[in-house]
Amino acid sequence: MELLRGQPAIAAVRETVDGTSPLAAICIDPDARRGQPLRIVAIASPHRAVLIDAQQTPTLGETLSQLCPLGAHEAKTVQRALLNAYEATLPRWACISLCEQLLAGGRDVDMSLGAIGQRYLQMQPPALDGGFEAMGAHTQALAGIIAAQ
Repeated sequence: MELLRGQPAIAAVRETVDGTSPLAAICIDPDARRGQPLRIVAIASPHRAVLIDAQQTPTLGETLSQLCPLGAHEAKTVQRALLNAYEATLPRWACISLCEQLLAGGRDVDMSLGAIGQRYLQMQPPALDGGFEAMGAHTQALAGIIAAQ
């Protein structure tokens, strides 16, 4: 899977998000989830993933702020990383974790991403730290979960 930069990355993001129903998913690299500078952003529908070099695509934050809501696992962490990198972010989010809590209706269920993936996709999303292909597949799985929720 290719890491896109600049205008080709922006065009691919728009193409991926525009045709996605109900929502596309967004994911960030594992180091950024731990508070390090944002390096890679993945945007996906259930059928297509795009990987973006965050540091070489300075207009990504502005582009994302103009798009429809995106979904993410632990969306607050993703939003914080985007704000730190671009000082712009999406005005609205869908959070897989929060949606799952609401759908559980107070029942005691496993809220780990692996368990959520098993419930909706009959598989756990691939690990984020397995390279570009795995990150793309992980984000596509998130999009599938969002569609199923």
